[in-house]
Amino acid sequence: MEEDGIGAVSLLLQQIPDLHVRDIEREHLSRGRGIDFVVRFEKDAQPYRLLCEVKSSGTPKSANQAIHQLISYQSRHGRRQDRFEALVFVAPYVSPQVREMCRDYDVNYVDLLGNCRLVLPGLYVDRQVATTPQVETRDLKSLFKPKSARVLRYLLKRDQTARRLSEIAEATQVSIGQVHKLKTALVERDWIEDTPDGFVVRHPDLLVDAWLSANEPPQGRRQGFYTVLHDGALERAVELAVERAGPAAALCGRSAANWWAPWLRASNVELYADPVALPILVDALDLQPAAKGGNVWITVLDESGPLLDAEEVRLGVRATSPLQTYLDLSRGGERDREAADHLRREILPW
Repeated sequence: MEEDGIGAVSLLLQQIPDLHVRDIEREHLSRGRGIDFVVRFEKDAQPYRLLCEVKSSGTPKSANQAIHQLISYQSRHGRRQDRFEALVFVAPYVSPQVREMCRDYDVNYVDLLGNCRLVLPGLYVDRQVATTPQVETRDLKSLFKPKSARVLRYLLKRDQTARRLSEIAEATQVSIGQVHKLKTALVERDWIEDTPDGFVVRHPDLLVDAWLSANEPPQGRRQGFYTVLHDGALERAVELAVERAGPAAALCGRSAANWWAPWLRASNVELYADPVALPILVDALDLQPAAKGGNVWITVLDESGPLLDAEEVRLGVRATSPLQTYLDLSRGGERDREAADHLRREILPW
């Protein structure tokens, strides 16, 4: 990885006109207090020096270690007054979150995909590529699989209190082993942190944004129905039907959003349900199957996670949590996404 890092930085410098690399020196200091390599080059007769630290992973945790390693090294050895100097973090992939972290600490970065930022007096390079490593995309999606999503919805409750593993496992019906594995992955990405009272979400907005990028609808069979009921009569009937179904059903999508943060008129009724609740809803609303033109849509879930954290919006009437409602709306059309943004601003400011 160190060889690849040297190659990536060298390639970047070779692409800059009128720049001459003088030498690349590897550092071998004891007790892990050194850095990986130093690059010296000249441009327009001005000497420059790059202090570079390479990590095999570009996670926020690894980046944080590299940043503080670079800053510590520079403070111990002093900044040379006869040349311009910059700190550079090098990794296989530097995500947008890590790029922002580097900028906050005035640290530059280079990754093996071509993303880079190098800012020095008389020299400015800032390049972003559209490619995301397949392993990064795969790992990200794995964090939001149904069992993991149960845990994340619980952690992202609006009260934002510290949670212990046993509490999370019991509330979400996920094994402690799975919760611990997810916790390790989230800590590595700097999205959560351990505290004496348990662990809490450190950057909820970053976590939700990442969830959106990998957002897939809850798995299930979506069925359309038609009922002759409409307007107020339909609303009252739906509330009674959901109340009869208990925790096995909940309003979702626009129907849920109208309780949390009204924005769009819900022309159709949208519901999530366990298989056992479907006949209850069909009977209570006198529903007839309708492949087209339906006014009631029920998704019979393969996995009941979205129902576990549904909340009462009126006595006996449950709707998907604000977070789940936000995620569902975000997958819709332009108007649905506007409603999602409105809900996030009003209900999920953290």
